[in-house]
Amino acid sequence: MYWHPAYLSAMQGMVEALAQFVLRSDLRKSVAGIRMNYNAIGTEHWLVPTKVRSADQWNLPAGVEPGTDWTFGTVDAYRRAVEGFYLDAFGYRGSDKPITTVYMRARQDASDDYANMLQGDNRIGVFHTSSEPEPFTLGQEEQYEFFRRFCAAGNRPCYAEPWSAAVNHKQRYNVPPMSAEQWHYWRHLGDLQLGASIVAEYAPDLRAEEPAEAFAKTRAFTSRYAGTLGRPDLAPGGWIAFRDGEYLRGDYEFLIQAENAGQAPGYTDWLPTSANLGEDEDARYGVWSRVIQAGDEIRLHINPTLLASLPEATGVEIRVVAKPADPAAVSTLPIKPPAGLSLATESDAADARDDTASSELGLLLRVTGPSTPILMHLDSTDEGWSELVQPVAALDPSGVDWTLKAENGAVQIHLFELRRASGE
Repeated sequence: MYWHPAYLSAMQGMVEALAQFVLRSDLRKSVAGIRMNYNAIGTEHWLVPTKVRSADQWNLPAGVEPGTDWTFGTVDAYRRAVEGFYLDAFGYRGSDKPITTVYMRARQDASDDYANMLQGDNRIGVFHTSSEPEPFTLGQEEQYEFFRRFCAAGNRPCYAEPWSAAVNHKQRYNVPPMSAEQWHYWRHLGDLQLGASIVAEYAPDLRAEEPAEAFAKTRAFTSRYAGTLGRPDLAPGGWIAFRDGEYLRGDYEFLIQAENAGQAPGYTDWLPTSANLGEDEDARYGVWSRVIQAGDEIRLHINPTLLASLPEATGVEIRVVAKPADPAAVSTLPIKPPAGLSLATESDAADARDDTASSELGLLLRVTGPSTPILMHLDSTDEGWSELVQPVAALDPSGVDWTLKAENGAVQIHLFELRRASGE
């Protein structure tokens, strides 16, 4: 009977004792924050079965006054009370500096009062514990969007925790099958583009031996970008991971947007396990990507603050993860050139080949946006993913509109990244 005044009093005492414990602890500086749970016994569950909603169905200790019947209004009052306990106990009210960060749940059923409370104090953190490569229900999608609403600006701490470890993740019925490496990778990308500043992992992933190298690469990427979505002037770069999905549709964007990617065919490409990968191929890639047909392009918009903050000349590089598109797979797609774009002519392809020193470089992906367009070369005989990295000779700070164009063959593209060069 969590809504009973006696329980509420005990809950308040527990939260106050917790705050004082943290305040006096020698480990206080190592504490990232406190997750606000509504229930001291469980976590966030609040729905009471119909048969025990009446107060007369409950057995109370001797001397305790009878409680009231449970209603949905009871839940709202209880939640507001518990939120107040945490904010008062940890010094959010009447103090300039809280004892530690209190993380409040990203709730798809949040009231206006709850949203206004968060909006009014960006010292309050936001968390959710349902992180996956993509949401798999409408309710979960709403929870992700609430998280984005308060975290994408980058002015508050935001903590994302997954449903499970990647090594034993549950296969959702409406999500493509993924290896542990892919599930781990896309889950991190999803958290970053929502604005997470802390991305949590479970112990089985930290202890895992077989995918340890792939996991480490993903963690390094996350460590580089976490918490910088709302600070493009300080961000190490920007990226876009091309995808589609059942929920949270569209690409995962981090300071780079694709203005016409929805017009380019989406293509699902996954490997259920990493067993068939080549020795040099990164096991994380795949699952989602997009195909750019020969002569077509995807138009990108670079965040202007990010672009203006990037160093000159050799301090910037482009990274693209791509592979030749499978002709059989591409031929089954409803391919139409994006509006306003024309297919490349034979002379265009010849000009592109003339720009290179070799006629055996295979497919060409032209990046237009830097002061001098960049040609990236993809081995047309390689069936796996290639990671292409190339320095940018010069940047035009005002040139925020870029394009990726497949010059002489269909290219399947997974990720585009514009970043400060390694070590900067």
